[in-house]
Amino acid sequence: MNRGHKKSFTLLELLISLFLFSMSIIFIGNLRVFAYNRVVETDRQLRLQNELTVIVEDMGKNILRSVGDSQSPGISCTLTNGTVGLRLRVDNGDPPTASNYGDDIIVEYYVSGNSFYAVEASSQRTITSRPIIASPNFCTLLTGDEGPGVEIYLVARNNPAVARSPSNAQSRVLTRIYSRSSGSH
Repeated sequence: MNRGHKKSFTLLELLISLFLFSMSIIFIGNLRVFAYNRVVETDRQLRLQNELTVIVEDMGKNILRSVGDSQSPGISCTLTNGTVGLRLRVDNGDPPTASNYGDDIIVEYYVSGNSFYAVEASSQRTITSRPIIASPNFCTLLTGDEGPGVEIYLVARNNPAVARSPSNAQSRVLTRIYSRSSGSH
């Protein structure tokens, strides 16, 4: 029996185990940073998506109520002043009177300085809480079997003047909304 031989670690084994332990700590730390950054980016995108949803819901409500005919269209992608936007003739009567345009109000939506505005009965209001819109031309008229409608394409960024990046989240919405009135164009 050899009683003088004790079991121990060599210096090389100790260095290898310390290296593996430190690499696992660095990996876990980087994983936490990556996960945190993804959560922050997703939160920014969701906030933008919520603001875009408010815009689309407001426009959709008025598109569904739009009325018009070929002489006096209910939906147009040209505003009264000739700039690009969404112009709607909305029947505000109770009950609605589709053939009487005298009680209708004009609702216009447009982008100015990366903010989204609505003008309803000469009263302007900002729909977004901050300037986020990066796509000033958002309106395309639709005609077809579904009836008259509008294709809306909006792009929003936290900083609309700067390209999309991990620190500048972007959200997009593309939707088609059709008027209930068959003569809106």
